Amino acid sequence: MDLGFKLVGSNATWTFHADHVVIEYATSLDVPRLLRRIGRRVVPNEAIADAGVGRGDGAWVLWLILRAGADPYLTAAAGQLPDDHDPHRLELDNDQADLANFYARDLRLRAGTKPLHPAPSPLFLLAADPLPLRLKCYDGEAHLDADVLRFRWNSAASPIKRALGTSVYPLSALESAEWVRPGLLSGHLAVHATGDSAGALAPEDDPRVILFGLGYGGLARSLPFAASLLVEIQRNSPDGRPAEALAPGNRARASHQSLDRP
Repeated sequence: MDLGFKLVGSNATWTFHADHVVIEYATSLDVPRLLRRIGRRVVPNEAIADAGVGRGDGAWVLWLILRAGADPYLTAAAGQLPDDHDPHRLELDNDQADLANFYARDLRLRAGTKPLHPAPSPLFLLAADPLPLRLKCYDGEAHLDADVLRFRWNSAASPIKRALGTSVYPLSALESAEWVRPGLLSGHLAVHATGDSAGALAPEDDPRVILFGLGYGGLARSLPFAASLLVEIQRNSPDGRPAEALAPGNRARASHQSLDRP
């Protein structure tokens, strides 16, 4: 029986099984809300590229380096997460340095003979939230079902969006999504289909873009939604192509920072 070996940190507990690592996040209020919201993750060995050990804020940190394309959360985040929100970072006490190095060696062995940055995974190897999902945003609500994404606009949406009515996107027609980390008056989720004329409209008028900000679409809610959206785009892809997440700002350079909101 594979009982696993546990390594307990201040932000999470990692349990090392023969063919995977289970990460369970702590529920204390000093742990980022995103990690508490995710709750638990299973990382299969084939997703692991490397591991590292270093000093954090006065303590030791053990972190996993995953293959590009293996994790829908990291793919959706596109480098926008602060260090303490990294779901594969374990914060340890000063007296756990030897344990950190021992398990880092174990994780590197799991990566086998792969180079430090192996080829991207063609499919996601870690899970995201199951469907259906709903996300309340600044200018509407996003609804994700098994085969379709809908943006339903509210009274804060621009006249152009309201006049167009609910935006309906079959997942099989989508090829990428862009999540821009929410701020007080910024952030959005945008989707892209084959043949889109990117940049034809500003984000506040573009029916492919739903806006965050002013307390709507917070990181702990919107990133899990975006990760699940990428998983479903990949699952519904007619040609089996990997789902893409565009880097922030690649949406035809359309800036969300200039929005004038009441």
